[in-house]
Formats: sequence, C-alpha cells, structure tokens
Amino acid sequence: MPPTPTTLLTADQARDLLKPVHRPFAKAHEHAWEQWQELREVCRAAKRESLLLPLSPTTRANFVNNHCVSRIQETVDTGNGISVTQTGGLFTAVLAFREGSAAFIRFKALDVGFTPRNVRTNVQESPSRQEWPENLFSELNVPGAVIPTVLTCGYKLTPDQVGLAGVYICCHYKRELLWHYEIGEAGAAGNVIEFPPLPDLPRPQARIVSRIEPERENEGVDG
Repeated sequence: MPPTPTTLLTADQARDLLKPVHRPFAKAHEHAWEQWQELREVCRAAKRESLLLPLSPTTRANFVNNHCVSRIQETVDTGNGISVTQTGGLFTAVLAFREGSAAFIRFKALDVGFTPRNVRTNVQESPSRQEWPENLFSELNVPGAVIPTVLTCGYKLTPDQVGLAGVYICCHYKRELLWHYEIGEAGAAGNVIEFPPLPDLPRPQARIVSRIEPERENEGVDG
C-alpha cells in the first residue's frame, strides 16, 4: 500500500518532536557564522580584503551552509528517532520520527519573509509544497511509511548583513508560510508565530508525487 497524505505537524507538535535537536541546530548556525566572520578577519589582518570583494551572497551562503551541516553531522545525537540523511545525494537533512509523526528538516538561508532561498529546481521546490517525489521518499525508510512534514531550519541576518539575527524552524505549504518559531537563546521564551489557515488552500498535507530525477545543483542559496 502506498503512503497516504499526512496532515502537517503543528508548531507545538514540531517543537515537542524537535526538542532534542534545537540546541545543536542553533549552535551549528552560530558556529558557521563565526567561521565566516573569522575568514573576514583573517583577510583583513593579512591585508587581503580584495579576496572577499568578488564573493556574492550566494557564495557566503554556501560557506555558511557547509560549515553548518558539517557541525550538525558532528554534534547531533542520532538514535531515538533522530537521524542525519543526505536525500538524493543533494543536501544534508535531519529526519525526526516518533509515534507516527515525522519531520524532515533541511537547512537554508531565509529571506525577510522566512522563505528559503533556493535554486528553483523540482527537487528543491517539491519540499516547499510538501510534496515528496516517490524516489526520494523511498530513500528515507521512515517507520510505518509516515510521510514527513518538511520543515526548514534557517537563519536570518541583521539588516546590515553583518550579524546573525536569529535561527528559526519554519513550515511552508504551497510556498506559503504556515508557522515559525525561533530556537537558540533568543528563542528561549518559546514564542510561536502560527498564522491562520489560508482560505484558498486545501487542508495542509504532505503527499507523494511522481518520481523526480535529482538534478545536481549549486547549493549556494541553501545556506
């Protein structure tokens, strides 16, 4: 029997499911941004600022993403329903599962509206629509064939682009933001921003769609 569409996790359900990984996720983003700042300082100290001048925001995002997922691979405790996966060989993500609920968390830079900054390919766009290509879903081996809610753990920068403004868990459906909450020290108060249902959208569900062949792509705007 193929998996049936699964109602998306609420913010409270996600917060409870992801509680074990909130701290390592936040710390990994902080570490990654510190690495970028250190690179800038090294270039300044060596009077080689010109090395940074041609670098685009996409290059910076790639750098931050690579350091972030590397630290997550090192620090996230796997087991008890938590695993680190590389879906389609394209991007590193964390899968969380417990008692019939599952979340697939990918790591992205976020724009001011909490939208992930993606290269617009089918492989990247499908998760934003909560659609799982059948070939990628089959790689996950989720217990009970539960279809995971795709969540984004992402960071936003300060308006001047020189500091980390916050790290957030977000849920999108049909590319619309359903809810988000902040993790790390700034999010310790536990504020959840959950938006009212959009009248023009059907009941939010994750579902399986036709096979999509992975496309090798630049992950630069993923970071």
